[in-house]
Amino acid sequence: MSIPFHIATFAYSSLPVRRLLLPLLFCLSAKMMAPISAQEASSPLQLDLEGAIALALEHNYDVRVARADREVQQLLADPGNAGLLPSFYLDGSAEWLLQNTDITFANIEQPPISAEGARTLNYTAAAVVEYTLFNGGRRIASMRLLESQSDDARLREKLAMESTVLNVGNSYLEALRMQDISAIAQEAVELSLERLERARENYRYGGFTRLQLLNAEVDLRSDSIALEEALISAARAKRQLQLAMGIRSDSLPELEESFSFREMIDRDELLQKAEMRNTAFLRARNELYRAERELDQSKADRYPNLAAVGGYRYAFSDFEANFLNTQENIGWNAGVNLRFFVFDAGRIRRNIQSAQLGIQMARVEEERSLNEMYTRIANAWDAYISSRQLLAMSERQLELAEQNFERSKEAFAGGQVTGTEQREAQVNLSRSRNEISARRIDAKLAEMDLLFEAGALLE
Repeated sequence: MSIPFHIATFAYSSLPVRRLLLPLLFCLSAKMMAPISAQEASSPLQLDLEGAIALALEHNYDVRVARADREVQQLLADPGNAGLLPSFYLDGSAEWLLQNTDITFANIEQPPISAEGARTLNYTAAAVVEYTLFNGGRRIASMRLLESQSDDARLREKLAMESTVLNVGNSYLEALRMQDISAIAQEAVELSLERLERARENYRYGGFTRLQLLNAEVDLRSDSIALEEALISAARAKRQLQLAMGIRSDSLPELEESFSFREMIDRDELLQKAEMRNTAFLRARNELYRAERELDQSKADRYPNLAAVGGYRYAFSDFEANFLNTQENIGWNAGVNLRFFVFDAGRIRRNIQSAQLGIQMARVEEERSLNEMYTRIANAWDAYISSRQLLAMSERQLELAEQNFERSKEAFAGGQVTGTEQREAQVNLSRSRNEISARRIDAKLAEMDLLFEAGALLE
């Protein structure tokens, strides 16, 4: 829906028409101010900042993928996957042989056996338990590595949630900013209409010139254009908010104007806990731990692998050319297997050297992550303090602009100031209201960014 410029133009032509159409203009403008039109939805979604964040943490695509990945890694971080538990399996085979056979015996009284195409059938079945007794600590290192991967998946989920909260907060506050601009622009249109009506009355009785009347009409058109642009920007910002939240709707949400600030954040306390909460640094530290466990795995290959095997076995053979017709065995069996690499072409040595270099790189990344964390927190803290100070200054500026506008409005009604002077006071008021809206949003964004850098945004 667009601002009805043609209605505003007709309203200037005659007083009766203007009196009938001005209320209609207000009604249509109010409809454009609403986040959801009647054609889009009958019951728009009401959202505040906390509600938008809660919906995003449930529906956002990145969060859902990270949550599923974390669950996968938790399932994999099991002692069975690290070889810490014994394995139990059933084994069976059936073999059919067709071969030429020549058998001689040490006992000369036993005649030899010779056959062509003799058939032999072998059947085996076994229940086997196998357990690694020793492999140089590889199993322990593998388990810790799996746990490290699970921790990293948990940290990735936390980072996805933090990034989503920050992104949705930015999108929500940007949409709210556009909504505020629309409301201020709507008020400017109403004030311009009121000034135009006064200008027409004064022009009718000779108090205003034609030029003053035209200036009032031009100001109304300018404000109407600004309103139309603000409404389009507000709609786009709300759609972007829905995309960031991960929800799809044919209607646009209605945003609550108010949001709260946290109590003044203590910088020392924030820095003291940053190393334990900052997700990027925790991931870098976990990467170093993971590199150390990979080195443990590589070193374990220097040692022999000792495994115990036991079970219950059944075997049956049917011979066509043998001094035995059939043979059947059934019973328990147990044993140990030992494997030790005497020569492996330097594989173990190269793996150890590679793991040691991986640890060096991980330490450098941890150091860089720590330095970057403190730098970002320092920058975010400066922005946080500055935004709070500018907000306080803007609040005082708004009070002065409101007082100036009210006085100029009264003076204009009494003919003490010109329409241009009142317009200037009106523009200053709109500018101050836009500024206070922007300062409030900037202060909230700075607060959220500071908490994000310190890893405390979800608390």
